[in-house]
Amino acid sequence: FMTLDLEQPEFTLWNGTRKLIDRLLFGSVANRQQLRDQSGNELAHTGYDDLSGQLRAALDRFENQGVRFIPFEVLFLLGVVYLLLIAPGDYLFLKRFIGRMHATWITFPLLIVLTSTGIYFFAHAMKGDSRLINQAELIDIDVATGQIRAACWFSIFSPKTERYNLSTDWKLPTAHPENETGEEQNKSGRREKMLLSWLGLPGTGLGGMESPITTPQPEIGYQYGPDLASMQGVPIHIWSTKCFAAEHQGWSDKSLRADLSVRKSNLDPLVHGTITNLLSTTLENSALFHDGWVYPLGTIKPMQTVTIGNDIPVRTVRNYLARLGPWSMETESERNDIFRIFERITFYHAAGGRSGIPLKNTYLHDMDMTPLLTDHRAVLVGKMGSETFHILNDADAISYPQTLKSAMIRFVLPVQQLRNEKK
Repeated sequence: FMTLDLEQPEFTLWNGTRKLIDRLLFGSVANRQQLRDQSGNELAHTGYDDLSGQLRAALDRFENQGVRFIPFEVLFLLGVVYLLLIAPGDYLFLKRFIGRMHATWITFPLLIVLTSTGIYFFAHAMKGDSRLINQAELIDIDVATGQIRAACWFSIFSPKTERYNLSTDWKLPTAHPENETGEEQNKSGRREKMLLSWLGLPGTGLGGMESPITTPQPEIGYQYGPDLASMQGVPIHIWSTKCFAAEHQGWSDKSLRADLSVRKSNLDPLVHGTITNLLSTTLENSALFHDGWVYPLGTIKPMQTVTIGNDIPVRTVRNYLARLGPWSMETESERNDIFRIFERITFYHAAGGRSGIPLKNTYLHDMDMTPLLTDHRAVLVGKMGSETFHILNDADAISYPQTLKSAMIRFVLPVQQLRNEKK
């Protein structure tokens, strides 16, 4: 046999380390596929079997904002204590200390009121009294045409039973104001559009859209506003959450400037050129994808120009995505990392699809940019630190910068094809 120290730099810096550990722990391909199927069945049982469900589950986590989950064991114990108090507890108290059994007409309802009040304040201490929002955004911009498709998913935690009149506003954080006003865009045929709807849970689990169990519906439903851009009278019960999805379609000529070209030769066609960030926000963890190759660019500050040349380290797409590792070895924090989920959605098929993770990508398949990698275009992916969607309730903003958990922006860039000059 042979022994290896997996903590050596050769392994800690290698993207294939997780796959190696996965192979060592779980054995053959058949065994790993069986484990993936078991993981998929487990996820389907808990409520989702699609990446959109994983995104929804990540948005529904409010533990870091003061909302604590009450374990079932605690609820069961409280129920047992309550039954002991109102039945044998009340009987023994009256028999030993009062001596008048008919006094139960006073002690019994008093116990109910006291225990109900205690349970309410206990739940209030665990859940809080603040309205909370988690939101995630995925913005796509075609630099050649200026067309924008922006998507936002958000979850609202309501501290009380309330009906919400929801709408969203969108604005791209550009360093310079747009050339065209909204009225001028309408005249030129460049109309903006906003859609807002609820976000369902995929799968057959409890609360899932394909679940055979019927969930109770409120007596009075909600309504959509004009052009499906708003929702009126959406009910959210006390200490519960509801998820929504918004999509904006618009235009912008001041997001990014790119001058990229590739020279055809017998060697690998690598991209050269410059990229300038015209946004007023910094792009982090940015990387340029083109024709099977990845150019890690790191941080691009506002109005900064990055030159792509021979000094940029180049990696293959498969090698770059391998750093995500096997899905079965992800920790709970990694599975709830929204930017990590966006990376899997962005290049779902390039990363192997169902052979890499047990989750499907049915509901967000139009977000997969794998076809663009071989379409003579480049895709710049980066993490954005500021929100573009603003969530409104009765025209009052209920979202703020801290509600943004993650935002990914993806630019589709034209690449000029050059021919080699003859010597």
